[in-house]
Amino acid sequence: MRMDIIPYAGLCNRMRVMASGYACARELGYSARVHWTWSLAECRAKFQDLFELPSLPELEIVETNSLLYHPDNHLNLHLPSLLRSVAFKRVVKDYNFRDAECRQSLSSHLKQQQISGDFALCSMHQCGPNYPLKEIFRPRAEILREIDALVPEESATDMVGVHIRRTDHAIAIKYASIEAYATAMQEELERNPSCRFFLATDDASVKDELTRRFGKERLVTAQLVLRRDARDGMVGAVIDLFSLSRTGRIIGSFRSSYSEIAAELGNSPIRLP
Repeated sequence: MRMDIIPYAGLCNRMRVMASGYACARELGYSARVHWTWSLAECRAKFQDLFELPSLPELEIVETNSLLYHPDNHLNLHLPSLLRSVAFKRVVKDYNFRDAECRQSLSSHLKQQQISGDFALCSMHQCGPNYPLKEIFRPRAEILREIDALVPEESATDMVGVHIRRTDHAIAIKYASIEAYATAMQEELERNPSCRFFLATDDASVKDELTRRFGKERLVTAQLVLRRDARDGMVGAVIDLFSLSRTGRIIGSFRSSYSEIAAELGNSPIRLP
């Protein structure tokens, strides 16, 4: 039996769906086939542009641009949902382990509902509590070299990561100002005057402002293309994400999967400004 996993939305939402969906599939004794759509504006890159193919049992990753695997919305007249209802015997859509009404993992839910046989999971949400994030997502060698140059593993724990999401997340913008992040960073300096910061942000003006305040010697940041709808922008997102994950602790953005996944990858404590 097989679970077809159709992740959508941005990079970190996809990562969480893929890893938690795969964990649920293995718990059920299913194989897992991930359909990675590479042409969508939220994440315009192929899986192998960003990561090495994982060598995990019963996991297949398929690069696709078929409408069958797109998220459905009013712009595409909800055709993907209609196509999936024909292509698959059963479609589980937007199952969310974190939701108050979904208090069990997808695998437990399916067992309880006595559902068996092949089916598709189409989601941007976490599907279970434990999943092999680091085993599935290993940056390509040339990307890893850039990460090593920015935040070497041997010195990473002395750095504080700062993730400031500004261009596409209204809740994160409303929750904390740039001044609030600067205050949190100053607090870190008071605890440890020799600490340095790695800054990941989607706003070039934020980089300029915090570099002006804290200086180039104390603030490490990558000069990247800051766009989701371009391959180079997605490569940059991976560089920032894994660099952030290497820091000893993270000052993150409110309700941002990017901050959360960075913390999970590095087992780093995370706080909000």
